[in-house]
Amino acid sequence: MRCQAALLGIAGELSQAETAFNAAYSQSQALNDVRLQADSLLARGEFYAYTANLALALTDLLLSQRLFEALELEHASIGNLTNLAHVYRRLGGHEKSREYYQAVIERACC
Repeated sequence: MRCQAALLGIAGELSQAETAFNAAYSQSQALNDVRLQADSLLARGEFYAYTANLALALTDLLLSQRLFEALELEHASIGNLTNLAHVYRRLGGHEKSREYYQAVIERACC
């Protein structure tokens, strides 16, 4: 479902892509699979960032970050921190953006 959503987004079918991302997240909730929920939120958050829906992007990315950390998925968490830094930068939250970039450096390098 997420792959289909991503392909729809790339093809410029943004409304259909959003519907597919929402369906993927709903499906992960129905399965009660926290990892799938985190991945679905990450994918939808990236889509929202791509389409400049930054508030929605931030909401999804922050929730996915909490889930990745709760699951102790360090690699996914570090990658998502970069997404959060990008969104905060685009929102003008430069200090918060720097904090996230610094966290990436500290967690990825040592």
